[in-house]
Amino acid sequence: MSKNEELSKNDYDTLVISGGSMNGLGILGALQYLKDQNKLEKIQNFVGVSVGSIICYLLIIGYTPIEIMIYLCTNKKIFEKLNKFDFVNAVKGDGAVSFSLIADVLERMTVDKTGKVLLIKDLKNVYGKNFTCITYNASKSKQEVINHETNPDLPCLTALRMSSNIPIIFEPYKFGDSYYVDGGLSNNFPVDIGEELGNRVVAVSVKSPTTIDIEKADIMEYLNKMLLIVLNEATNCKNKYKRENTDIIEILCGDKAVKIYEFTIDSKMKLDFFSHGYEWTKNFYKS
Repeated sequence: MSKNEELSKNDYDTLVISGGSMNGLGILGALQYLKDQNKLEKIQNFVGVSVGSIICYLLIIGYTPIEIMIYLCTNKKIFEKLNKFDFVNAVKGDGAVSFSLIADVLERMTVDKTGKVLLIKDLKNVYGKNFTCITYNASKSKQEVINHETNPDLPCLTALRMSSNIPIIFEPYKFGDSYYVDGGLSNNFPVDIGEELGNRVVAVSVKSPTTIDIEKADIMEYLNKMLLIVLNEATNCKNKYKRENTDIIEILCGDKAVKIYEFTIDSKMKLDFFSHGYEWTKNFYKS
């Protein structure tokens, strides 16, 4: 019996998650629906970029989507610190806010769940899962894929930073002899990589509107929209060429969307995002 035949229509072996900043809360809702329907039980390959890589990592080490959501809702001070932008630093190219704030949270969540910090190879050797995240090597102008074969001894938290380092928003990050930026700039929805790894793929993305009133927009609003155009068009291209055995759940944020650099949203809005993703995915399978 082939691997394809072993997997029923509702059994996925590969999960792909897009980038999306705080709009990724909708992805958590989608994942909770998938979990409630037992559609994530046989996932072996986790592929993510930017916030998608962070979610994949947390799922592998044992967090459920609702656990992640509760953590985000009960630790408000994290986001208050993230919203204290230094625009002078941003203009100078030093980043408007430090990624170390996110790194500290991820380290704490890791230690709380596992008791130690982890290497990429640990996700394979200890948890039996294949973790893949996407980053972009700005120094060499090329996309790089991080997994247990390419970078076994790389700390997981370093990989997550390399995949999530939004330029201008966060400070430049150098690893080895190269500077790395958010992998979403080159591949915001790596469903193609997921299809190379698995036989039945479920891929979840969020999409924000790109309309803008140029006359009224400030520089950050303008930057946000320009980045969204790049990210959304990349996602559109991937959706056109999906394989037969791939289910793509594209969550449209509409007027719920928050800016890429907007981290402080209240608990009600977080829960609204979560519920929106849950209901969107529920309707996807009912249609």
